[in-house]
Amino acid sequence: MPKRIVPCLLLAVALAGCGGGGTPASRNREIQIAVTENGFEPNRIEVNHGDAVTLLVTRKTDQTCATEILVPARGIKQELPLHQTVRVALGPMEPGEVGFACPMDMEKGTIDVR
Repeated sequence: MPKRIVPCLLLAVALAGCGGGGTPASRNREIQIAVTENGFEPNRIEVNHGDAVTLLVTRKTDQTCATEILVPARGIKQELPLHQTVRVALGPMEPGEVGFACPMDMEKGTIDVR
């Protein structure tokens, strides 16, 4: 094999491994969640593997125990002041389910990562 073909083949192999691996590009997802008398709405969210997720949570009632949101898998505990939107950054998501709940674990939700 001629010497100049080898570097070209190495470059082609390296480029084939970058970017075109068949996985969808990740994206930043901001998802609105309301805390009402019915709990977290929506309480089930679907996102794609690799998406960087931020929950935008607004508590709209005092008639709830969800005055905080806990995301145990991410070590997050965030207060939810009444009528204020709180940003809860979860970062890139791995396949599976990530749960969130109130401190009493009565109001719950799930992020389904596909």
